[in-house]
Amino acid sequence: MIKKPQAPTLADFLRADQEKIDQKYKALADYKQKVFNELAKEFKTEDAYELAIRLAEKYHEPFQRKEKQGRKKKWTPQIEAMLAVCVDFREEDDEPSSITHEIDWLLDATLWSKFSKKGNEIEVIGTDNLRKHYNAGKKSVEYKIEKERFNKDRDVWIQRLQKALLKG
Repeated sequence: MIKKPQAPTLADFLRADQEKIDQKYKALADYKQKVFNELAKEFKTEDAYELAIRLAEKYHEPFQRKEKQGRKKKWTPQIEAMLAVCVDFREEDDEPSSITHEIDWLLDATLWSKFSKKGNEIEVIGTDNLRKHYNAGKKSVEYKIEKERFNKDRDVWIQRLQKALLKG
């Protein structure tokens, strides 16, 4: 702990002891510099304004960042868009191909159940639930991006989908 030195007192000024006054001001300046250096080291910045902001964010309640509470959302806009791309491709494809079988496998309840697992229970994935996520994915900005990625390289896109589902 850094001990704060005493400031010049009224008695120092009345005695006109300029040497003692200068020593106390020097000690205060050294103290302030040492405190600044310790804080700068802790917050990894030399900029006084940046340091002030970081201190405010850490200790002043109105500036503190609030973290979101609750369970992390599994059905992200990207996954909803990927579901919409899968369903749309299945509806557009008339003749079965290897990619169709891949998408059928991806839409198999086992994979989506792993994705929707809650603790030890498996959430029932009904058509209403999937339809809700399909509609949200179809309307999202990510849908166009995922559709372009799907058309560009389907094998890579399917691997990305598998990773996204198994990660969730």
